[in-house]
Amino acid sequence: MTKSAKSYKYNCRDCPAQQRCINSKNLSPGIKSATIQRFKNRTDTFQTWDVLQQDCLLLREENRKAWPETVPQTGLLKRLKQAQQATNAHALARLEPLATQATPAPAISAPAPSALVPQADLCGITVIATERIMRLPDRGEVVLGRFERGFSNLPDVDLTFEDGLIPSISRRHALVMGRNGEHWLEDIGSTNGTYLNGRKLDLGESVQLEPGNRILLGRCRLMYVPFPQWALEPDSNIAHTPYLFVTHTGQHIELPKQKDVILGRSDPTLGYNPDLDMSVAGDISMHVSRRHARITERNGYHYLEEMGSPGGTRLNGRPIHLGDPPKLLHPGDQLWLGGCVVAYEWQLL
Repeated sequence: MTKSAKSYKYNCRDCPAQQRCINSKNLSPGIKSATIQRFKNRTDTFQTWDVLQQDCLLLREENRKAWPETVPQTGLLKRLKQAQQATNAHALARLEPLATQATPAPAISAPAPSALVPQADLCGITVIATERIMRLPDRGEVVLGRFERGFSNLPDVDLTFEDGLIPSISRRHALVMGRNGEHWLEDIGSTNGTYLNGRKLDLGESVQLEPGNRILLGRCRLMYVPFPQWALEPDSNIAHTPYLFVTHTGQHIELPKQKDVILGRSDPTLGYNPDLDMSVAGDISMHVSRRHARITERNGYHYLEEMGSPGGTRLNGRPIHLGDPPKLLHPGDQLWLGGCVVAYEWQLL
């Protein structure tokens, strides 16, 4: 059956987000390069359009604009409650302090959190659009922002994908500080402002975060919430699929089981290809070394090691140096590879 451009809401050939859309797909670097070249040569086909329009960035932005300004919390609370029923309701109880009845035994047991675990370890920031929860340091600080080509001082948490097609988040937008087991939020000179529960923060103003707080960075809506117990103290016996979430493009990269992998960037001139090629992330991969970091798997758990990369590696804002002991990864961890940020996540089965 013959198609026409009228069959599509947007024209891929003349789309301003064409290259970004291609780079966001889970395709090999060679296929991405060939696809971009086809558009340049005007030899693209409707089959190519079909692939791109499965997750059209313009349609995603259109849907984003249609979101209500006030985001109901019921959906997020329901999701957290479902996660807790699979493990332990301790963290959810912090968000629902009025609950007085004992919680039934969880279907899948998980070790109860130690009384010595600081409060900051129990909370993180979730992105409303994607529902991913980001782990925050119990001490120290992380910068929230977005990637921009040619900008060297890149943030610890990259919200480019959630920000949408038209950027509203500054390159270095806001700062979250961990102090004595608590977190503070601060605007660091953003263009479109940082809002906490609807109130715009003044430049340099630090406000302590409480569970349930709503955060707005540009048009990106976030919430400060307790971590589900399965993510706070992961049990490898829980059925799950571990993967990396490329925060710049939204791609998912499944981690192979019972195998150590090297994260890096391919170099065709040397014929080198790492186990996990971060070139799929597009322009941001320029900051990744050929052999940047190693993820090792032991008894169902993953550990991160730095391999001496010039750009450096950070875990939730903290530098990891060559020769440091391997760092245990938890769901929600933010891995900073010279500026290319990937999140370590679990998909529960």
